[in-house]
Amino acid sequence: MRKLIILSSDGTLINNYSGDIKVKDFLRFIELEKLQEEKIFKTSHSKMLWFRLGARVMLMNSYISDYSSRMRTSVSSDIYLSTTFNGWYFFRTGLGFSSKGSCDTPINYLKMPLEFGVALHKGYLFDSPFTLRVVGGPYYSLRVNKSNLGIAKSDYGFRFALAPNIGEHSELSLSLYYDYGVKDLFKNIKGFQRNHSFGIGISLTM
Repeated sequence: MRKLIILSSDGTLINNYSGDIKVKDFLRFIELEKLQEEKIFKTSHSKMLWFRLGARVMLMNSYISDYSSRMRTSVSSDIYLSTTFNGWYFFRTGLGFSSKGSCDTPINYLKMPLEFGVALHKGYLFDSPFTLRVVGGPYYSLRVNKSNLGIAKSDYGFRFALAPNIGEHSELSLSLYYDYGVKDLFKNIKGFQRNHSFGIGISLTM
């Protein structure tokens, strides 16, 4: 006696039959719509977004426009969650510490960025997956020092970056970036003083 069974990808029994069977009955037995539902489930499951944890350190030069052109060199760091969609689109957010301002007026911030990216190129480097992304997005920062100098309590602006990345499940990234502040930092000083910074960063995503 013949016995036919159909199992899903996780081993669940979809259908079974014992005995001889005609072609039309066999086609009815396999019930293509059920198999199609299983295929759709597998496809939608594979496209779920998974966030990964990472850390980043950046070496930056900063100054305050219309206030002081004396650049300040400092280090900033943050932890973040990131995800990719279809291998081409990228999103990252987190919380970090950054020190901006100028050489004579350093300003420290807690920073919360929202970064969106798209891959310009995908390939392989040293037998590992390689992606070149362009990244941009807004940031918001809260000042944590210099409370007696009349400096604005917060800052916000935009970040633009070019980031080559190597790896897939664990990703190492190098980024060249520029931060453009859009908030006036000193209301009691004539003109429009805003943060500017640029530099290089390295990040590891697990």
